[in-house]
Amino acid sequence: MGFQSRRPGSVGTTPAAKAGKPKIRFVDVAAQSGLRFQHVSGSPEKKYLPETFSGGVAWIDYNQDGWPDLYFVNAGRWEDLVEGKRSMSNALYRNNRDGTFTDVPQPAGVAGNGWGMGVTSGDYNNDGWPDLYVCNYGRNTLYRNNGDGTFTDVTESAGVGDSR
Repeated sequence: MGFQSRRPGSVGTTPAAKAGKPKIRFVDVAAQSGLRFQHVSGSPEKKYLPETFSGGVAWIDYNQDGWPDLYFVNAGRWEDLVEGKRSMSNALYRNNRDGTFTDVPQPAGVAGNGWGMGVTSGDYNNDGWPDLYVCNYGRNTLYRNNGDGTFTDVTESAGVGDSR
């Protein structure tokens, strides 16, 4: 199924088969590259609305080596959330510059403590280092990049932890 606009001068697309273009092929290379993250969002039954929320991922060159790193947010089991336990953690993968990644959330201080639903990266304090803002079910989290491969949770001091 293609899309054609009826507006003059607008851009449209046509199906690849009709255009005679080759089919695009994707290959899963996550395991070979060291990306072993598995998103967990609630119980298999999905009884509660937050269990249907998806996770998030952000490209971030957190160590400013010129190679994009990856940060994934996770949720967990609903029962653990209700009981105040943390069964899953977020994951920061450092790019090894050879097509592989290394999982470094614990040493970096960004393993997370909430039911993750989304993430964005940006330099909130204009110090030249990319920071992370994680959206959670409940209190969100702002991680300030310390510029040494670690982050500090500055949610409260920045005044952005309100769960509304």
